[in-house]
Amino acid sequence: MNAQLFDKSIRAVLGTLFMYALSIFIFPFIIGWPTAIQYILIFLSPFIAGYSTFQQAILHELAYKDVALFQPIYRHVPIYFVTLIIMIVSCVFYWILSWYLEKVLQGEYGIPLDWNFLFKRDYWRLEKVNHTIEAFPDLAVPLKRTHSNSTPIVHVDHLVKKFGPNKIAVDDVSFNLYENQITSLLGPDGSGKTTIFNCLIGIYRQTCGIITIESEDGRDFDTRTNMEILRKSMGYCPQHDILFNLLTIKEQIEFYATARGFGKNKQQIASEILRLVNLEESQNLYCNTLSR
Repeated sequence: MNAQLFDKSIRAVLGTLFMYALSIFIFPFIIGWPTAIQYILIFLSPFIAGYSTFQQAILHELAYKDVALFQPIYRHVPIYFVTLIIMIVSCVFYWILSWYLEKVLQGEYGIPLDWNFLFKRDYWRLEKVNHTIEAFPDLAVPLKRTHSNSTPIVHVDHLVKKFGPNKIAVDDVSFNLYENQITSLLGPDGSGKTTIFNCLIGIYRQTCGIITIESEDGRDFDTRTNMEILRKSMGYCPQHDILFNLLTIKEQIEFYATARGFGKNKQQIASEILRLVNLEESQNLYCNTLSR
């Protein structure tokens, strides 16, 4: 029970209910408060903003019947047009705030950006990075290709991932992945294979070390600051299948095409993939009917 009570989603719901209840409680008293304070509360609370707008509309209609009666009340009621402007500004503000917090507070999964990422050139300008080992200055040497004549597209330099101060999941791992090659990562259970992949795809942020991946246009980007760009050219098949039993094979492909931002071409993509894997005749079967 205690674990559920302190869950983030539960706390968010409780916090929203508290703000809603507080708005209901204080609204009857704010009509006598200074107009500036009322505008601030309208900006902070959607409930107060909506109720205030409704109140202004009612008073506006009643004022036609007896102006002298409602004129004293109007002195303490915010102006209708100004209230609407504040509500629009409030919506934009909270949208920007939620977007910013999503970038810097990723939670357990994802790579958060620095709080001042908007003031960094790396966020606004896409620059090719220099493959040097920044986390270990005494070992700062350029990367070199090894055991391959093809183009390296993934560079992992002295990767370290810790969970807490004493639990080291990945300890100083370095390797390259090359174009047109299949690379296997072997090791016993608990050796850090999944953690390495989670660092590569941006689920975990490495404790130290550098991971750079080549994007579609041939430029290399650091996963710590350019993960959104890299995800556009990255595919990942997790350990467990993520399939929906209520979708057909074709619908499944179209769903993921839409999720990756290719909704306009989802039918064309689905047809091409079905042809490549020779499942055109089975495209209308549900996924749970397929063999593993």
